[in-house]
Amino acid sequence: MGLLTIQSFAKLCGGCLHHIKQDTNIHDFVLNSKDVTEKSIFIAVKGAHVDGNDFSKEAIDNGAVAILTEQKIPYPSVVVENIVDALALLGKNIRNQMHCSVVGITGSNGKTSTKEFIYQALSSELNIIKSEGNKNTEYTSPLIWTKLQGNEDAVIAELAMRGFHQIEHLCKIHRPNIGVITMIGSNHTEKVGSMDGVAEAKSELLEALQKDDLAILPRDDVYYSFLRSKANCRVMTFGFSKGSDLRVLRYEILNHYLTEIEIELDQKRMKYQIPFMGKHQVLNASAALLVAHQMGVNIDKAMQSIKFTKLPGMRSEIVKLQNGIKCFLDVYNSSPDSVVAAIDVLNEVKQPGKKFAVLGDMYELGSYEKQACITIGEKIAKSCLDGIALYGLQSHHIAEYAWLNGYPREKVLIVSSMKEITEYILSLHPEDLILLKASRGVGLERAVENMIDQ
Repeated sequence: MGLLTIQSFAKLCGGCLHHIKQDTNIHDFVLNSKDVTEKSIFIAVKGAHVDGNDFSKEAIDNGAVAILTEQKIPYPSVVVENIVDALALLGKNIRNQMHCSVVGITGSNGKTSTKEFIYQALSSELNIIKSEGNKNTEYTSPLIWTKLQGNEDAVIAELAMRGFHQIEHLCKIHRPNIGVITMIGSNHTEKVGSMDGVAEAKSELLEALQKDDLAILPRDDVYYSFLRSKANCRVMTFGFSKGSDLRVLRYEILNHYLTEIEIELDQKRMKYQIPFMGKHQVLNASAALLVAHQMGVNIDKAMQSIKFTKLPGMRSEIVKLQNGIKCFLDVYNSSPDSVVAAIDVLNEVKQPGKKFAVLGDMYELGSYEKQACITIGEKIAKSCLDGIALYGLQSHHIAEYAWLNGYPREKVLIVSSMKEITEYILSLHPEDLILLKASRGVGLERAVENMIDQ
């Protein structure tokens, strides 16, 4: 595709130019005026509390070449009737010019990790482009198509779900021919009513696949049968269960930075390593290997390459603090499933010191919130944790269910500030390991931001 210009962008998204004196190349698209760089387009989204148009002057002053907006403003702009529809049209128009494979990924947890694993596995032999960071919404996901040069073998698109029809909308843009679902969990139940609703919304990816396409599904998931029933194409599976096309036979956490995995694929047993801890990452990486295998990538090369996968910050990240403590920083998002998975990691990892956790609130659970607190309280009670600090509105409920299930009261600390969390961490000893886990909006990383050993 190459660089877009303002005029070609306006044509592709169905917009009208205002106050544009000359055609100029576009280097990027941003939704935050503070992120504007020279020759970027600022997308002026009108939200429930903030109107992006109010920041148009700041964006232009910072170097934006134009504002994408739904109203006439006294600045260089591309005016459209509806920004979401315009971005969808932009993506569709570029997608229709391309003949590469498209891998669409969704799931309650593990979307970004699986995307990065797939990217690394495929890149061992193919020219790949992927969704950047967490750009997976109706505002950001279509923009992946503006990055293409035209010689890509495949595009990897991460698909967010915060309600019904969102994945359906994104699939109309990307038209994936390989669909990957990582797992079905309780994230965003507030938006769709229940876990059944989550499964229904995620299955929109499967319903978008055509007869000759491929669905890759989690064989161990409680919703596997439902998901399979929604796929009108070829289906392959990954998991620990017998009958999985890629079956995980065993895994072992070797240290804080490495896990060894043994799999069976095409009746052959193979071993590979990933630079992360935990069963959930084992499954994410195995899904990626199955994608690579089905796309014709040499499996040995894919396994070697996947060992060098890097994740965006604050996801399954091990950082060393200045007092010698290791911090398992996993605060990009949180849900009951991912909290349980993170505690499982602490249970399994071998290390010389003690193990602790700080847990903050999980968002968008709706009516599932009480059950989430019960689940986590029970998990804490069965864990090897030597102590736990709980922060936020859910803390008392989680503590109550931990105590009811036999976890010692003296090992639980309920805190009400970042300062108390920092003091709790500073009270630990060198070689101890502490998990920090909460939803993004909690900002739990602030408790250690001045303690990380650079």
